[in-house]
Amino acid sequence: MTERSMLEVLSREFEEYEDIMEESVKDYCSDEDKNYLSDESEASDDFVKMMERARHNTMDIINIAMASLRHHIWLKKTVEIATAALIDAGLVTQVDTTLVIDHNKVRRAQKRVMKEFDAKFEV
Repeated sequence: MTERSMLEVLSREFEEYEDIMEESVKDYCSDEDKNYLSDESEASDDFVKMMERARHNTMDIINIAMASLRHHIWLKKTVEIATAALIDAGLVTQVDTTLVIDHNKVRRAQKRVMKEFDAKFEV
């Protein structure tokens, strides 16, 4: 598969995903919200804002950080194991990759854990 055809497939999948998400948002809105969402331009602006927030992984990974520190596992190996577990659990798919863990996220979590322990056990 060429790069261009892959981009076209991903673009189509993303458009389908956006349509599904927009419909699900409309399904769970109250009648007052539905009146507000009836204007397509306003609905699409709100949907874009919601999708921007949804693209960021805000999951707390303190336990993953502590385990990697405890067992002296490198960042990239920690990321591979944690992301593989999320894939096996069905939380990360080809369509929804928002929960994929980056090595920088693990590093920040490790620093946060070390600061907490330093403060807790400071003499």
